[in-house]
Amino acid sequence: FTEENPNAGRLSPEQIVEAFNRTGRKWHLYIAGGEPMLYPNFAELISLLKPHHPVQISTNLYNKKVKEFVERVTPDNVIMINGSLHITHHNKTSLAEFIKNYHLFLEKGFNIVVTYVTYPPLFERMEKDFEYMRSQGIQRIHPLTFQGMYEGKKYPGNYTKEQIKLIHDLSIDKREIFVT
Repeated sequence: FTEENPNAGRLSPEQIVEAFNRTGRKWHLYIAGGEPMLYPNFAELISLLKPHHPVQISTNLYNKKVKEFVERVTPDNVIMINGSLHITHHNKTSLAEFIKNYHLFLEKGFNIVVTYVTYPPLFERMEKDFEYMRSQGIQRIHPLTFQGMYEGKKYPGNYTKEQIKLIHDLSIDKREIFVT
């Protein structure tokens, strides 16, 4: 899709929450696509969903609404913040902002993880990117397999054995390995 849904922002946060509540069910919401924090009254909506509807949010961690969100929303009903790292979209300044916002969420008590899409042209730099992010205090960074076409090949089915090994090696949290 190249256009925003014309209904986006039409309903108030209260109306949206009431629609979920009317079902009589507990909803687990995964909110992603575009940049959810930029939608009108997003922080208010997430706050109103408590305590009945737990939320997981995928965000680029680099937008003008992050600070407002962290100040208005408490982490008790947010299951996970997924900081989606699109490394080639960043310059030095924007990457520093991404890292700062990661730590802001972490300091406020949010469960946060960074995901790095294993887009085929990034394999030459991937290990260094992970090392750099970890050197900046981001310990929970995980590779996410690319789903799509690149140079006429469909992924993830066309990763090489070496690429699969690198994804595997980067996926392992070394703190979780136990030697018996």
